[in-house]
Amino acid sequence: MDETITGFMDALYAVEDPIKNFKKNTYEAQFRQFEKEHGVCFKDLEQSVLSGEDGGTRKLSQMAEMIAEKVAEELRALAKERFRQNRLMDYNMVLVTYYFPAALDLMPQSGTQFVDHMILAWKEQFPQTDLKPATFEEINAGFRQRYCYITTAVCKSLGKTDECYELNLLRNYRDDYLSRQKNGKELIRRYYDIAPTIVKRINRREDCAVIYQDIWQTYLKPCIAYIEHGKKKECMDLYTNMVYDLQEKYFM
Repeated sequence: MDETITGFMDALYAVEDPIKNFKKNTYEAQFRQFEKEHGVCFKDLEQSVLSGEDGGTRKLSQMAEMIAEKVAEELRALAKERFRQNRLMDYNMVLVTYYFPAALDLMPQSGTQFVDHMILAWKEQFPQTDLKPATFEEINAGFRQRYCYITTAVCKSLGKTDECYELNLLRNYRDDYLSRQKNGKELIRRYYDIAPTIVKRINRREDCAVIYQDIWQTYLKPCIAYIEHGKKKECMDLYTNMVYDLQEKYFM
């Protein structure tokens, strides 16, 4: 058990700057490398479960609880709340984009159970989190669905077309102003990387129409008003908040 938990903790710590490095052109290679370097702990856990060693399936929940407890202990040792939140967000990202997909891929018999136990154990230690599992194929496919952006999905939910006034205004703002600002291109890239997965997760929810209406009222409608009144900096600030708020709420 000690050797296995060490392997799982090493895997959690292995991904550097997981949010920044989650990109279309690098994710698949990074994920495959993650499996190559850390896959043995996932495979060993499944083998132990299937053989009935150390309590069989009980070991799945025990391992999940140990991982979450060790992370909670680590975060408590950090001096500032801001540091704790940033570190937790990184770990959330590692779980969603590497840990869970690897478990579902390398543990065909017990991976789903293990991920479910991980989500429960994580929620117990960090009640503010709401992690959702996805396979590597689902995440990677999201990168290819370039058409499925948040602004497009919101406008579609409101009965607007792809060539509506609002979308064209936002696209022109993106191309003519935002892309030319400091960090603007990075913000746009970040949005393109996470938007398809966020839209897919929102669409799975029964209240997706309500969520899109809230995004419209909270972010997009005020952004459009800012653009119309020449307040481009204010629009950029709100757009930035939207990207990171939605990432934290629906991507993690």
